[in-house]
Amino acid sequence: MTDALDALYDAAIVRRAREARAVRVPEGATHRAKVHNALCGDRVEVGAVLSEAGITELGFRARGCALSLAAAHLLRELLAGRDVEEARALTRAFRAALEEGVPPEDPALAEALAPFLPVRRFPSRVRCATLACEATEEALEP
Repeated sequence: MTDALDALYDAAIVRRAREARAVRVPEGATHRAKVHNALCGDRVEVGAVLSEAGITELGFRARGCALSLAAAHLLRELLAGRDVEEARALTRAFRAALEEGVPPEDPALAEALAPFLPVRRFPSRVRCATLACEATEEALEP
């Protein structure tokens, strides 16, 4: 594997992808969305339980590469307990960092996204890393 590909599958990505396999869509999800990446076959379904307080539970079902699984796992951690507007802002910042190279203003998000940044060198893989963002944004649409 080249150094660039090694960086793409950083240990943090691989660890998150393994942990992601245990996550499920909540039974009582009030909001759901499914997205599919036709280029590689990755699929992500996001389910959220929303209340007046915000996102009380967030889970996903994903089938795909380590990048899509790891990104879904990271989003679950980042968005749980937030209100919907905060969640939307974070998914936009996540996508902007990977799709456009815009560094996140939030230092915690910047640190969490650091292992994903090498994906920008592989444009065909950016969609894998942002598929969970797309599903989350669809699930949280008003």
